[in-house]
Amino acid sequence: RHRMGSAALSASERFDPARIAESHESLFTELVARGARGRGHSPLRTALHRTRGTVLDRAYALRYKAADVLRKGKAA
Repeated sequence: RHRMGSAALSASERFDPARIAESHESLFTELVARGARGRGHSPLRTALHRTRGTVLDRAYALRYKAADVLRKGKAA
């Protein structure tokens, strides 16, 4: 039991708040230093992705509206 207790204490050191805060601080510092150049997508790709999403949203909205009209027989 004593051995398991000491093993648990040494394993719990991984979750020390100071150690975790230091790790997060270094990660955020690295990300800020990387800046916009570290971004994985170009503005064109982002615009195309958003346009595609908008088109799909409208297509599905129309599909569900048509299904609702056909099922319930009410006017759009």
